[in-house]
Amino acid sequence: MTHSQRPRRASVPGTKTVFLLSLAAFSWLAMTGCSALGFESNYDKQVSYEFDSRFEGKDQMVLPESLPNEAVNVKEIVRSTGNERILRADLAGALPRAVRR
Repeated sequence: MTHSQRPRRASVPGTKTVFLLSLAAFSWLAMTGCSALGFESNYDKQVSYEFDSRFEGKDQMVLPESLPNEAVNVKEIVRSTGNERILRADLAGALPRAVRR
C-alpha cells in the first residue's frame, strides 16, 4: 500500500496571534499618546524673556509689534508645544483703543 503525502499548508498566523499583536501595537500607540513612555520631555521646551520696557524687547525682535509703547516690566514665556506665548506687561497709561472690548 502506498501512502499519499498530504500537501503542507502555508504557515499562517492564527487568529489569537494576530489579535495579540494588534493589541500590543494599539497599547504601544496609546501609551505614547499619553506620554507614558517619556518622549515628550525631549520636545517640551520653554523660553522666558524679561525686559524693563517694550523697546528693549523690540530691539531684540522678541516682542510683538502690537504691544503698546507704554509697556514696562514686560515678561514673556514662549513654549514649543504649540503657538503658545504668555505675555505680561504693566501699562503706564490706559489700554489702547484696539485692545479694549
